Amino acid sequence: MTIELWAFGLAFGANLVIGAVMVFTAYGLMERHVFLGAVGGLALGAVIVGAQATAGNMIWDNLAFTAKRNLIVAAGIGAALGLVGTMMTVKPELE
Repeated sequence: MTIELWAFGLAFGANLVIGAVMVFTAYGLMERHVFLGAVGGLALGAVIVGAQATAGNMIWDNLAFTAKRNLIVAAGIGAALGLVGTMMTVKPELE
């Protein structure tokens, strides 16, 4: 089974937004307490990765390995751009 181009765009765009939301969430927690932000960011990241892996496996269980790999690469690039782009533009106010 092959995957449509829109699925790659969806994986990229959704993870771009998720990455940005993760940064805002971690920064919000860090403004309360730095340790809370660090642990909360890691926990949120683990939950998101687990949820996406589970959902992806249920949706595309009969997808070829190469197509899954390409989909994961598109999602990873989107997440990295969302995380790094947001971190470069928004700074937390830590005291």
